[in-house]
Amino acid sequence: MPVPGSSDILVDELFATTTQIRTFVEARLKVRGASVARLRAMRMMATSPDPLRMRDLSEMLGVAPRTGGPSWSR
Repeated sequence: MPVPGSSDILVDELFATTTQIRTFVEARLKVRGASVARLRAMRMMATSPDPLRMRDLSEMLGVAPRTGGPSWSR
C-alpha cells in the first residue's frame, strides 16, 4: 500500500491514465483499420531522411524482421 504523499500514488495514477488513453486511441484507430504500431512505423518511414530497409525498420521498432513479433521474445 502506498504511503500518502509518496510518489507511488502518482506513478499508479499516471500508469492507469496512460493505459486508458492507449485503450481509447487503439479503439479509435481500429475503426479505421489502423493501430498505434502501424502509425509508429509509418512515422519512422516518413521522417527518415533515407529509404529504410525492412531490417532497419524492424530494428528501430524492436520487432523481429521476419515475423513482425517482438524481437526481445526470441
